Amino acid sequence: MPDIRAIASARYKSTLKKNGVKVVSATEVISDGAKGIILESVLEGYTEYYSADLSEKVIRSMTDNALKFKYNGGTRLSVM
Repeated sequence: MPDIRAIASARYKSTLKKNGVKVVSATEVISDGAKGIILESVLEGYTEYYSADLSEKVIRSMTDNALKFKYNGGTRLSVM
């Protein structure tokens, strides 16, 4: 099943291109040719991987903390 974020990203890029908007990265030099297309795809793939991996690590850590009865964050209510 296609990832909804990838579909949305492609749709937004297409809409911007149709309206004459050029998206420029502030951190990467991405050319307009074939090399730029593959580089952009690799960077998007890596970003997607990083996000999914980080999510798994956070959930695992929060679960471990909960099993050890540790505080996972949020607002604590205390009585003075």
